[in-house]
Amino acid sequence: MQPDRPRSGWWYLVPIFLGLIGGIIAYFALRNDDREKAKKCLYLGIILGIIGIIVNLLFLTSEIPIEEQFGVNVWKFVKSSILNMFFDFMRKCSTPSIDQVIYE
Repeated sequence: MQPDRPRSGWWYLVPIFLGLIGGIIAYFALRNDDREKAKKCLYLGIILGIIGIIVNLLFLTSEIPIEEQFGVNVWKFVKSSILNMFFDFMRKCSTPSIDQVIYE
């Protein structure tokens, strides 16, 4: 069966780059013109989304600590960055103390 209006093969890039969301977008964009391509884009988005979840789970359940995977202690870096941002924010937002007001 020929589609009502042929659509470009470039539509397959949408689910490749955006995963499941891209598959849904491509499906709704193509469903009235080319039903087969719309279904294929949706299936591609679902498959790539599942592959992404599996890869993330494999990294989360790996026995190698994060420090050895990346060669840097990521948690120490993130923790110190968050603390520095918090203390900078508190320093900028704090009101002057009585001693600072009296001695100025």
